Amino acid sequence: MGGEQPKRKSDKMTYKISGEHAVRLAERDGVTLKQGECGQFIEVEPLGWVGMGDQNADCYHVEDYFSGGQYLGPDCDGTEPTWIDAT
Repeated sequence: MGGEQPKRKSDKMTYKISGEHAVRLAERDGVTLKQGECGQFIEVEPLGWVGMGDQNADCYHVEDYFSGGQYLGPDCDGTEPTWIDAT
């Protein structure tokens, strides 16, 4: 369950998410699950949000879902970013 600090590819932020979150997000969002020396991971860019209900998307920031380079998963309300494969 982990990731790396975001890297900038072109003008979009790219995130590397590994472990159980990578597998779950690959299944949910249809992104490519890759195999590395340290396990499975995805390299993705944010697309939108899931689980927001009536909340305003402007109040959410992708960076808030990472701590120390690790992806934290959904918040207590089930809200988290959706992802597409990094270009």
